[in-house]
Amino acid sequence: MNVYSKFVLGYEPLGSVYKPTSVEGNIIHELNGQPAFDVYRRYLKINNNEHFFFNTLGFPMIMTENGIDYLKVPIQVLEDESLVMSAPISPNSLIRLSYGNPSIMLRNIDKIGDGLAEFGPEAIRIFSCFTRKMYWGDEDVSNETKHLADVAPTSGFYTKGELLRLAKPISLLNATLVVIGLREG
Repeated sequence: MNVYSKFVLGYEPLGSVYKPTSVEGNIIHELNGQPAFDVYRRYLKINNNEHFFFNTLGFPMIMTENGIDYLKVPIQVLEDESLVMSAPISPNSLIRLSYGNPSIMLRNIDKIGDGLAEFGPEAIRIFSCFTRKMYWGDEDVSNETKHLADVAPTSGFYTKGELLRLAKPISLLNATLVVIGLREG
């Protein structure tokens, strides 16, 4: 079995680079010595209320670790203004806010489609984060993936976390589209 795997972010960095100065598992207590929630309140005017998660879906954090960019979505703000993230955070990460850019998302998936066509898969598996479904909306959700069916039969589903080996250990991604081409021989 031969496997071709790629992932698409399509989110653009926004604002300053932050270093987690206090992090514990999937909780970021501080960024650059300030409460982690402060970046959402200060730069995006997002409040800590019942709409926090939905308001931040369009603005995940880009975590750069070992030269690889990952997206992580904050899911909750604690009383001390720490951010609970969807997956563990490395204390060595460089962090930036981001925003979705549809033209970059589509351009990146076009590149993956070209690579898949060259690879010649017999089947394509697509795993897209629920965040992307919320981003595109019900009417436009297939914009990213519809032309991959021209390369090979496709199947997949929406997730709340995508797994892909980018480095060791296996990475848990968010707001990401993972595409896997499979062929025998």
